[in-house]
Parts: sequence; structure tokens; C-alpha cells
Amino acid sequence: MAEEKIGLHEALLKLSNDERLEAALRQLLEKPELVEVFVRDPLKYVSQHEIAFPEGLTLIAADIIDEPPTRLIAYLRYRDLSVEAVCNREGTVLVRPLPQRPVDHARLDN
Repeated sequence: MAEEKIGLHEALLKLSNDERLEAALRQLLEKPELVEVFVRDPLKYVSQHEIAFPEGLTLIAADIIDEPPTRLIAYLRYRDLSVEAVCNREGTVLVRPLPQRPVDHARLDN
């Protein structure tokens, strides 16, 4: 588990240094009409902005807080670890772990 946490931390640091990610976040903060596009299909949005996620880090979903949006949320996974990254209107990003949920393998097989 410690190796996964270190890997997650390194992947997030690498992603945070991506200038394309910074530009895409700035665009979302400046043009609220694009937020719906991001939330509806976050993978398409990051692909259009040529944002490459570090190996092992996956964007799962996105959401907003409040109407009109005051914060964006991206749900990310690195191996068995899940986190949410919350970006506010000022561009500050807070990353926090999500509770680990046991996997129901019987349900996955059906």
C-alpha cells in the first residue's frame, strides 16, 4: 500500500506540472459554459486538450459543486487508490483520498 501511495503522489505531481492541464482548468474557470461539457464527458474534454495522464492514473468522472459552478471535482484512480481533486474558482486544487470500498467480485462476474 505504501508503494501505491508513493506512486499516486508522484503521478499527481507529474500531472500538476502539465501546462495543458493548467490551461484547460483556466479555460473552465473563465468560461463556465464549458463546465457542462467537461462534466458530461471528462475523458473527451481532456483528450481534446491533449492532457496525458501519467501511467496508472485514470480519470473516472467529474462533477460540479453549486450552481453556477464554484468548484470542479475530478475523480481519479491510481491502482486501488481513489482520490478526488477539487478545483475552486481561484484555480487552487485540493486532492483528498476517497474511502476505499471493498470490491464485490461476485457482482463483477455477472
